Amino acid sequence: MSAQNTPPFPLRPLCLEYRVTGSLDGSTPAPAFAIPPSPASPVVAPENKVVQTVENLGLVDLTGFLGSHGQIADRLVKWILIYGPFLPTSANNIQVAFDGRAEPQTAITIPAGANGLYSRNCIFVPQSGQLMLDGMSASAGEPIIVRMQIWQPQTLNDLADMINACCCLASSLDEFGEPAFTTALYFSGRCTRTLISVIPNSVAQGAGPTALTVTGSGFTEGDIVRFIHSNGTTEIEVTQVVVNNSNSMTVTVDVAADQLQGTYDLTVAAPLAPQCSATLVDALTVT
Repeated sequence: MSAQNTPPFPLRPLCLEYRVTGSLDGSTPAPAFAIPPSPASPVVAPENKVVQTVENLGLVDLTGFLGSHGQIADRLVKWILIYGPFLPTSANNIQVAFDGRAEPQTAITIPAGANGLYSRNCIFVPQSGQLMLDGMSASAGEPIIVRMQIWQPQTLNDLADMINACCCLASSLDEFGEPAFTTALYFSGRCTRTLISVIPNSVAQGAGPTALTVTGSGFTEGDIVRFIHSNGTTEIEVTQVVVNNSNSMTVTVDVAADQLQGTYDLTVAAPLAPQCSATLVDALTVT
């Protein structure tokens, strides 16, 4: 792309990266930074990435300092990546906050068994708002990495275009009914699941609520369970999942009077991670 066709630097997404050696604590302000193309900006070329190492991190002001370009201080987090050496210590790891007070309806939670999360669901951070990060700890030799790409609208038309580009991402769901553009990151051992049996493996049509014992390995709290007919579309309603331990879970299904008869495949997946799944073919029969 020639220089004359390159968008002005302020209109291009800016990547922020924090290397956190202590913890995400929900309260420690991020250091101020100069927005490129200011010569004071600690940009790592050619990625247009501002990189800072901090001990603790909790509140990020996405407007930087030394003044913002244009008159619009609203920001959109186009995508965000967080990962660290340990599992999260609390829920609501990513939120929008005002004066350090979180807005719970904006919360994104890293699943309890995951060590990180990547989300392409745009996060709108209004003028005067902050991005709150909480509930993870680093180790002595491995920091938490927080990386995000920020849109910085310069006019109301820019803002409208960016919001329009984000449209409908949050409402898009994957095959498990979870956000399609948010993926949890798991250590390889925590991503693996196996399925051995369903007891009982047969249930009568119209049986109503029925408790089934599922055996296998790698189960964690929050696992998603589906029983899908061999036709690939019809499901049995799952009303409750209780993880007894990593090798056993109790799954309550509601078998309706008009439940399609035949065999059903069982699929178990980690929260926000359809790639961490296992399927047992013909696991349950409705007679």
